Amino acid sequence: METRNQVKKKIFEIFKEFMMGIAELEELGNAANSFLLRFQQALNETALAIETATKFSIQLDKDTSDEELRQATCDEENETVHFSQEHEVTEYATLIAVVYSMMKQNYVMQEKIVRSLSLKSSSGELETYSLMWSLRPFVEDEIVNRAWKWIY
Repeated sequence: METRNQVKKKIFEIFKEFMMGIAELEELGNAANSFLLRFQQALNETALAIETATKFSIQLDKDTSDEELRQATCDEENETVHFSQEHEVTEYATLIAVVYSMMKQNYVMQEKIVRSLSLKSSSGELETYSLMWSLRPFVEDEIVNRAWKWIY
């Protein structure tokens, strides 16, 4: 039979491990929140850049005479470059919005999981939370991988 000191020591170790886990969760939560704030700022800057590029493009179209436009469209190389650049800006903007939305939904889910954790959580609940956390149901890996491929 265990002595009172041994039981007390085991309980203290369990408590210590638990509190370290809580600290890690808080650190992850803070890091995720900071990341999302920076990501939101980047999204806003990107939206501003897209708006500026669109205005510039519209102004450029207004300033371009019909003759210049005909010459540009006759030259396949110029046409391809012009349209692919416009399309690329739209794709970047769309991809940023989609990835941001996925990450935000994932963060909200994680935040809800952390808030619902308690000493009364059953092992089944903990397994479910762990599974949801690792599956990242709101994140489409194919889309994120596509975004990474555009960078590298």
